Amino acid sequence: MKKKLKIVCDIDGVLCENNHVPYLRKKPFNKEINILRQLYRSGHKIILYTARRRRFVKNTRKWLKKHNVLFHKLVMEKPKGHIYIDDRSSISVSQAYMKIVVKHIFNKRLMQQHGKSIKPES
Repeated sequence: MKKKLKIVCDIDGVLCENNHVPYLRKKPFNKEINILRQLYRSGHKIILYTARRRRFVKNTRKWLKKHNVLFHKLVMEKPKGHIYIDDRSSISVSQAYMKIVVKHIFNKRLMQQHGKSIKPES
């Protein structure tokens, strides 16, 4: 069985809008959340991080729960990982490329291992 990846994903600008709206009212990016959810269910370790201040951790967790974002760990700093899904990284996977990564890398592995592919939930 192939090694599972540690996927590090930013919140603002990747899983929700990145604007000056209060955290609990930010609009979710449902397609990206669904892809991340399926990566989680495929056994990959999902670490969410944000540059938000520590005092916003409670509201951040509430928002993630409200939008059924599955993850293993939430950190308020940038951790080490294999893949960074970040709207402000020098080497990032943009929202458009998230689908390509899933389709071309993870689907191939799942087909080899389990005979099934990941399809974004509607």
